[in-house]
Order: sequence, then structure tokens, then C-alpha cells
Amino acid sequence: MVAALAPQKHHDLVKSMRDSLAERVSVEDFRNDPMFRRIECVVAELLTRGNVVAPVDVLVGMGLLRPEHLGDWRRGRLPYLERVINCNLTRLSRLLRILRFHAHDLNLKPSATVYNRYGKGTKQRLRFSKTGDAGLEAAYATHSYGRASGRSTHREPRRWRRPTPSKRVRSAYSWNGPRSRASTP
Repeated sequence: MVAALAPQKHHDLVKSMRDSLAERVSVEDFRNDPMFRRIECVVAELLTRGNVVAPVDVLVGMGLLRPEHLGDWRRGRLPYLERVINCNLTRLSRLLRILRFHAHDLNLKPSATVYNRYGKGTKQRLRFSKTGDAGLEAAYATHSYGRASGRSTHREPRRWRRPTPSKRVRSAYSWNGPRSRASTP
């Protein structure tokens, strides 16, 4: 009798774990998700370098996607990007959802982006997922734009900046040879 109950308990445990993973992340609890801290760090780093947060950049920053694989996909050598991302699709879906909520909290503006193949030839549209689901493709292709929070607005002092072309001192030698020191009539 005990041996007959053990597989059932295991099955119930696996089912409850699967159900907890399948729960959708909501606006109220996305900060409690274990992936949130990693996503938050990568987004902060991306915002220090610029003002765009792209899901593919977040995946590279988290170590789930290698830059070489991203380059191969951008050149059309891979049929879809999910093939080389190092996590399961459920986790990936959660990551995209958390990223969207976090970008909204940072007041970043979403913008649909089209990914076309690099290189010569026809510029065919790239696929992110094997299924080609429109909602999932849109989640991958949505970049978030906003202020560059990490950039300094401080300008360096004038003496440290390079002079602009209009304020450069003319050289004693020009393209036509040395200037004459004698005054012209």
C-alpha cells in the first residue's frame, strides 16, 4: 500500500510545482519573482550605456543568449531565436512579462521594432519563436525607450574639450605652402 502511494505523491508534487511555475506574473507580485533581481540589474546596466532596453540585450546580459548566436540569427543562419536561448519557454515567457512590467515602472516607452536579416539579399523578417505566435513575437520585438538615467548631464570644462572647426587657429602652413609674412598690397 505504501509503494502504491509514493508515485501518486510524486505526481502531485510535480503537478503542484508545474502549476506554481505556470501562474502568471502579475503587476502586484512581479518584484517577488526570483528572476526580477537579475532582470533589474541588466536593465540598469543597459540604461547606463544608452536609453534603449531590448529583450535580446537583456537575454545576452543575463547569459541566456550568447552574442555569437544572436549574430547568427541576425544573419539568417538560424530559423528562430528560441532555438539557441538557454532556458525553457515557460521561464522565457515569465522573463518577457517581468521585463515589460519593470520597463513600465521605469516610465520607459514601448516601441515595436522590426528585425530584418542582416547582409546581402532580400531583407526577410526574422522570427523569434518556433510557433510564430503574434503576441510572443511582439513581446520579443518591443524595445523600451526612455531617459538615459545613468548618463551624466555635466559637461566638461571648455578648456578640456576639443575646439570646434570654426574656432581652430589657422596653421602657419596651409595646403598652398607657407604663408607669406609680407603684407599684401
